[in-house]
Amino acid sequence: MVALDKTQVLTLLVLFGANFVVGLALALKDGKLEAAQLGDILGKRVIPYGFGYVVMGWLTAAAPDLAVAQGLTFGGIVAAMVGHIYQQAA
Repeated sequence: MVALDKTQVLTLLVLFGANFVVGLALALKDGKLEAAQLGDILGKRVIPYGFGYVVMGWLTAAAPDLAVAQGLTFGGIVAAMVGHIYQQAA
């Protein structure tokens, strides 16, 4: 059993989607849409961050004392995603 908070998972999905949409919109605006750019978003952000969050969920299920670490992991991922979105838009 994995200890994942549904609200946190939804928040991460929204941030991943927002990152993808902003990147896609900027690529279309610049006329430089490349599949490699979209793959970079998936490979450098969505997969590692999602995997890290799920692993922390597994660890929290095995050792409930790690719930604080899972919260910190979630906070770090949210901060990183917001930073990526802000960086793209700037």
